[in-house]
Amino acid sequence: MLLCAGDTPLHVAEIHPTKNVTLEDPTRRYLVDPLEFIAIDKRTEQEGIGICGFYHSHPDHPCTPSEHDCKLAWEGYLYVIVSITAGKFKEAGAWMYEPKAKQFKKVIFQYSKR
Repeated sequence: MLLCAGDTPLHVAEIHPTKNVTLEDPTRRYLVDPLEFIAIDKRTEQEGIGICGFYHSHPDHPCTPSEHDCKLAWEGYLYVIVSITAGKFKEAGAWMYEPKAKQFKKVIFQYSKR
């Protein structure tokens, strides 16, 4: 998960890895454990930060959102997708879902460890 300290999801302050609990092929799908999401949400609220997005990888595929990503996207959250080719980092992209257009818009975000 991506955690933000300000009012904008475009300034990421912390990255928090989560367990992938999907029942589908975990190399092609991801699902954040709902109980872990709730626990992180409670902790971050107490710390004055919040969940502002998610990150995941696309093994041997571009870092652009897939059709599946579009189906599961939440408005107002930042999605960082990392392309891994032959087991190595290739590129990353950041996106925000626009529900009216039913598509992602590429964005530039800032990461600064707090």
